[in-house]
Amino acid sequence: MKKTLLCAAALGIWQLYNAQEALSSQGEVFETPQVQLQFTVGEAVIQTYGNSNNDLTQGFHQTVWEFVSLKDVVPEFNISAYPNPFTDGFTLESPEGFSGSIQLIDAKGKILVNNSIAGGVAQIPTNQVLPGTYALIVFQEDQEIKVFKLIKSQ
Repeated sequence: MKKTLLCAAALGIWQLYNAQEALSSQGEVFETPQVQLQFTVGEAVIQTYGNSNNDLTQGFHQTVWEFVSLKDVVPEFNISAYPNPFTDGFTLESPEGFSGSIQLIDAKGKILVNNSIAGGVAQIPTNQVLPGTYALIVFQEDQEIKVFKLIKSQ
């Protein structure tokens, strides 16, 4: 019984010791007397902490977010979002009789705005949104019909 407990304890300690290792072809370690920073390319985001001014992400994160393409699923659908870049909010103009929804999404995939919209002109406030690049997705009956790249400036 003692041998079994001893083996289990040794295995547990060995797992804890090796649990923080990452096998990677690229990465770096930076050290100062106060801080040690280690990262590997391709490491998944483990956890993010933040407030309205700052974000701290454990793990690897990409600081530059670029759109590879914008979807125009229904090209004949006439909808526009302006101004771009915007500061406190933007205007969404859609055809009369349109009924749908929008989502404003940040680079991490977090939905910041999720609103229903009706045809005509709608003002979308973004006071709580930090400056950066965002995707605005327009839906009609749960189908994406258009994606905009919007930039919030200071």
